[in-house]
Amino acid sequence: MASEADLDVVRRMIELQFKLMNDDPERLSRAPTSVQPDGRREYHVRRDSQDHRQNAGMFPVTGNIEVMEEARRYYDVKRDARWLRANIENLEHAAYWVLANTDQYGRVWSDVYYEDQVIKDGRVTQAQAFAAQAFSLLAGMEKLLGRSSESVRFTTASKKMAGALIAPLPMGYWDANHARFIDWVDRDGVSHDHIHLLANELPVTFGYATADQAAAVRRLIDENAGEFERFPSFVSAKIGDYTKSEIGTGGPYDLCAAGRYWYWDAEYRASQKQNGILLDQLKAVAAEAAKNGFYMSERYDMDHVYYIDGKDAHGAEKYYEYPNVFAAVLIAKYLGLSHSTDADVSVAPHLTSFGSVEFEIPTYALRYSYRANEFVLKNLSGKPRKFEVDLSALGFASTHYRLKSHAGSQTVGPHLTLTLSAQEEAHWTPEN
Repeated sequence: MASEADLDVVRRMIELQFKLMNDDPERLSRAPTSVQPDGRREYHVRRDSQDHRQNAGMFPVTGNIEVMEEARRYYDVKRDARWLRANIENLEHAAYWVLANTDQYGRVWSDVYYEDQVIKDGRVTQAQAFAAQAFSLLAGMEKLLGRSSESVRFTTASKKMAGALIAPLPMGYWDANHARFIDWVDRDGVSHDHIHLLANELPVTFGYATADQAAAVRRLIDENAGEFERFPSFVSAKIGDYTKSEIGTGGPYDLCAAGRYWYWDAEYRASQKQNGILLDQLKAVAAEAAKNGFYMSERYDMDHVYYIDGKDAHGAEKYYEYPNVFAAVLIAKYLGLSHSTDADVSVAPHLTSFGSVEFEIPTYALRYSYRANEFVLKNLSGKPRKFEVDLSALGFASTHYRLKSHAGSQTVGPHLTLTLSAQEEAHWTPEN
């Protein structure tokens, strides 16, 4: 919710990640795979497949990639340049470990990124997309601090990773014959593909896919909607096709729906302006939560394929992931409130009906109303604030608006950044 207490927890968690990286006994700044109850840190863990013919490393670069995104999101809310400057070398060290696992073609040999019971021994499409995005974010943070040479270095790495991501097989990740991104390529050069959701959505969401690739992914997602949307959001469309060489010894634990998949699926849906799907996803998760006193389980299989036991879920019965993702999807995607480097608050609603939204928390401090012929935004803060507004996902069917505020009246497009003084309102009226 971005209260000061929330932000303090986020800061301390990021700094704890830096500490664990700095404690790496090999001085490689690796984020540990796990920290055991006795305090023991595991920096290298491999797991076998069910048939014991394959094995893969568990999350060797995941933490290093994700801490870059976490730091950027924290900075966008707090604007604490002193904190960022004090920790920029920690972020660079995180990036160097990722680069140590990146070949001369810009391909990240990540092994397992999210699904620890799917034995991905090689280069994984979702990891490649996340890495390209994380390096772009790091380059932006370097630029904010005036570190131009470092910014150029990480921008170059990001572009090389993105280029490799959208390149066709065998060197890239795009299967031109089936018009989709594959899941992973193993160290023998064999591609594995069961129509993985995030492998296809992320290159589009981050803006790396070509126009033809983006169109093909949109068709693919639409064609397999029944599988992906069985519950928000299933990891792949063909979970029954994974082999015993691809499934870990812990079983098909991750071949189902999980909050981490849903978060990025919702990001894709928002980018595609699929407001109705976002609302349906929120309703589906809320209905499932209501069955158990609003506690949510770790994984949702929906009594499908592997877990035919009369229950919809497996794993821990009270797990943090879905409640947190629900709040993030509701606030940042459906209601459209987030933070960016260029404004105090970004307002990009994906509502499906008229209504009003109000947040008094200081990091938001706003009210907006969506009506048949008007959008109104009010700054509830006691000081001027800059707002980045995007009305393109709303149902106005208009490309031009008459904007009225204290500064006067003007014609604007659906995207606009403006500053509102304390308690000031701005009104958008569709012109056509």
